[in-house]
Amino acid sequence: MKFRSKIRADLAGFRRIGRKLAPQKELPPSRLYRILAGSSIAALLLLSMVRMIIDYARIAVVADSERKALKALRHAFKFIGKRFFRAWAIYLLLAVLSLAGMVLFHFVFNRLGTPGVGWVAAGLVWMQLYVLFRIWIRTLFVAAQAEYYRAHPY
Repeated sequence: MKFRSKIRADLAGFRRIGRKLAPQKELPPSRLYRILAGSSIAALLLLSMVRMIIDYARIAVVADSERKALKALRHAFKFIGKRFFRAWAIYLLLAVLSLAGMVLFHFVFNRLGTPGVGWVAAGLVWMQLYVLFRIWIRTLFVAAQAEYYRAHPY
């Protein structure tokens, strides 16, 4: 029982703090959308950094013949620490290329005609081309990052 009462007291404290921090008047919708867009972009950029670090750790495992994953992660942090913005620029450039391919895929796919045998077959072919594009982009990600890792030893 003591544990439950402690949890309830903590939750009540959090509610009091939340009421004090909450704005007293409502924000206009345009400001809420800007806040939401800004936080979404920040979250995506943070996620891209984490994914980039993991990619470089994978590359360090292979390029340095490292058997220990944590040591490879340390190599990746060391490598990225010295040349973060250049490595991130490569990653973001390829991410923009991937995003452009996705937009093109959906643009063309939504323009396909009414359901019929020919249009369904064209849609399937277009989807398979998109899958090949995604495989090519992922290979390009790994190849570009691996080449940059090998060209600039830490």
